[in-house]
Amino acid sequence: LAVDIGCGSGQGTEILASFSTNVLGIDVSPSQIEEAMHAKHPDNISYIVGPAETLPVDDGSVSLLTAFVSAHWFDLPAFMHEVERVLQPRGCLVIYSYMYPFDIECGVFSEKLTQILWKVIEDLRPYESHKMNHVREDYTAMYEAIPFVDKKRLENVRFIALLKLPELMGFIGSFAEYQALKAEDPLAAQALMEGTEKRVQETLGDAAATAEMKIVVKTVLLLACNNSQSS
Repeated sequence: LAVDIGCGSGQGTEILASFSTNVLGIDVSPSQIEEAMHAKHPDNISYIVGPAETLPVDDGSVSLLTAFVSAHWFDLPAFMHEVERVLQPRGCLVIYSYMYPFDIECGVFSEKLTQILWKVIEDLRPYESHKMNHVREDYTAMYEAIPFVDKKRLENVRFIALLKLPELMGFIGSFAEYQALKAEDPLAAQALMEGTEKRVQETLGDAAATAEMKIVVKTVLLLACNNSQSS
């Protein structure tokens, strides 16, 4: 059994389908689980609503447990207790997330575009959850909390995406901090997006409609194995 915690709409969960006979995606959000269930997915994947801190699986029943860009939202001690409870001997834990900074590579425009993106991130910081400290601290506490001796941290992996201007704005709009601002003050959120888009357009000039910007994101991958013997 492979279990993906904080699975969202199931994009990461589907990766596990070829590695396990049965895959379970779990997320605390009913709307996210509904979206995952309605999307086309392999037959060996099922989805259920539930918190990371009380997993609906038996002790020692999980061979692979994953959390993709989600673990920083969990109650860390309670989650790690569940990890220790459900992983079978030789079972593996995989935790993956983006870290700061984000950079934009786009030829001579790279430095200016990166500055624009970071200005947005800093403007949104008042709306940032304290749980994002895990991200700003490069998952250091997350790694230390893993209850297994056999563990490894990898930082030399970069996530790269090519985005045009509308996709860049969609990327910014997906930030949890932006969604929090939008919920509190829709007009301020609209002004932030419009101002950011204008600055990007002014920076790119005639290339604004066609330019592809390379978003380069630092990531961290935490790997661990339960080397305890079954009783």
